[in-house]
Amino acid sequence: MFGKGLPCLPANSGGAELESYLTVIPGDWLAEIYDLYGGRLLEQNVRTFLQATRGVNKGIRKTILEEPQMFFAYNNGISATAAKAEFDPDGNQVLVNRLENLQIVNGGQTTASIFNVMKRDKAENLDKVRVQMKLSVVRPDMVDEIVPKISLYANSQNKVSDADFFSNHPFHRRIESFSRNVWAPAAEGSQQMTHWFYERARGQYANASAYMTPAKKKEFEVQNPRKQLIQKTDIAKVLVTIMCMPHVVSQGAQKNFKFFAENVTGHWGEEGAAFGEEWFKGIIGATIAFRTLERLVGSADWYAQGYRANTVTYSIALLTHELKSRKQDIDFLKIWNRQATSSSLNQVLLGIAKQVQARIISSAEAYRVANVTEWCKREKCWDDLLQSVDVRLESDLDKDLIDADEKEGAKRAARRDQKVLNDIEAQTYVVGRGATYWSKLHKWASEGLVMTPSEMDFLSVAASMTSRKIPSGPQSQKVIAAEKKALQEGFKE
Repeated sequence: MFGKGLPCLPANSGGAELESYLTVIPGDWLAEIYDLYGGRLLEQNVRTFLQATRGVNKGIRKTILEEPQMFFAYNNGISATAAKAEFDPDGNQVLVNRLENLQIVNGGQTTASIFNVMKRDKAENLDKVRVQMKLSVVRPDMVDEIVPKISLYANSQNKVSDADFFSNHPFHRRIESFSRNVWAPAAEGSQQMTHWFYERARGQYANASAYMTPAKKKEFEVQNPRKQLIQKTDIAKVLVTIMCMPHVVSQGAQKNFKFFAENVTGHWGEEGAAFGEEWFKGIIGATIAFRTLERLVGSADWYAQGYRANTVTYSIALLTHELKSRKQDIDFLKIWNRQATSSSLNQVLLGIAKQVQARIISSAEAYRVANVTEWCKREKCWDDLLQSVDVRLESDLDKDLIDADEKEGAKRAARRDQKVLNDIEAQTYVVGRGATYWSKLHKWASEGLVMTPSEMDFLSVAASMTSRKIPSGPQSQKVIAAEKKALQEGFKE
């Protein structure tokens, strides 16, 4: 990009997993790199941060504009990772000429301010700015394990939540992809299809339109309404609620998210076949129900300030629990298709909510718990509500429900569909790598004792593929698993 390499010093060998380097990158280089690659440069950052609005960022901008020669001394610099790097020797140092999957894992504020100066201040003084950079070249198969740790220990300027560090799990990448590509049906009274924008990393929504023209920004906001912005903790709250664990939800966003993350990780088998497009639509349908009840409770004349969150999660969980006992469930896909709940479902949920609020207040007093919200965090509160609240189902609610057997059949079909998609993705990857690559890996594996005979067979199939004969989907999955094992054992391209 810049006609020359970037001088750097080898700083530390992390063994087989990574190597580290120290360098100083010109400010205008950093700004141009971000201008070219945008948010992709911050995929592994625990928080996407490119809005120069906080005091720290304003201070950085002021330094650039007024004392650019002091930037190196005043600023902490950035931490970056790459999956691969190419170097040339240059005396006592080396020149880095090429980086693959460059990621800024710490330094979003610095990147933000420098980029903003380029955009808003016509790159004034950026050629005088120097930014220290710690570069860790991480083995590709270790990226998902090591990079979040680097980010965790490097991000100390602002508090970073547990939810941020789970953002690179394949689950979140898939949900993010669905949220960008699956169009929600137009709501009643509208002809505009929209997206439910999922923020895998904080700030993605703001960054997506930060530098659009006014016309493009307006179009983006019409297609991605702010009211349809969802975050990881939102998904966690809704999912744990319909799992009938409202006392866990009431323990707060972080504790609930930890429970949610463990649940997702435990059920991610078979490349996340259970979390396909239909699952995404269903969880958005549940989110619509959740947010609708929040609004209804908040405007009810009986609502007692401060207990809405507990009232909503317990009410939906109570209805879900009652329906499960009848081998039924709320048809969340129907809510997705309407992009709204029905009046009958609203009426039932609001009736339950009124009882829930009254009972959590009275039962907290009965059990001598001074703080109602603290009482709601206990499983005993859930047990009490199961015994105390009368869940009345209106006759016209049937149209909002689905039989458990029918729902399970739909889930099995969706899992099959997702498995097919996973196989196609695996085949695409194996074919894209090419027979030459797999032949090299097969040769490397045959010289050692790393691979099992069956793994060698799968690699042989990939090494001998032609345009007319390619590995099947399941075979491709096995090939990829063998490749991951080889990379962990030291194979290099």
